[in-house]
Amino acid sequence: QVLMWCWVWVAMAAGEILALEGPPVSQASPLSLRVALGAITEVLIPRGTALPAEAVLKVTTTEDDQLVARFMLLAGERGPVEENQQLGTLVFPGLSVPSSRGFVELVLRTSMTGDL
Repeated sequence: QVLMWCWVWVAMAAGEILALEGPPVSQASPLSLRVALGAITEVLIPRGTALPAEAVLKVTTTEDDQLVARFMLLAGERGPVEENQQLGTLVFPGLSVPSSRGFVELVLRTSMTGDL
């Protein structure tokens, strides 16, 4: 049930699901919502956080003249990527500004409500 809820949240964030009806799933996040940054992960919303919750993470490009940014969303409590459950990947194409790595700043804003 937890993994299904997380999948639905990712699908809603990606715009694949417009609305769902139903009672609240939980009053707190059951697992930490994480984003992969290379081989390690960064916590966006920690496990047990009261819902609704919101988080913001600022990252920069990692390559010169980077055209696409990819962020793997995960649920779990471990640092290494492979020790968490993958929920999906967000892809942001169109970073067409020629620049050196670290110059372009990307802001990930996430929120969880606990409602289905």
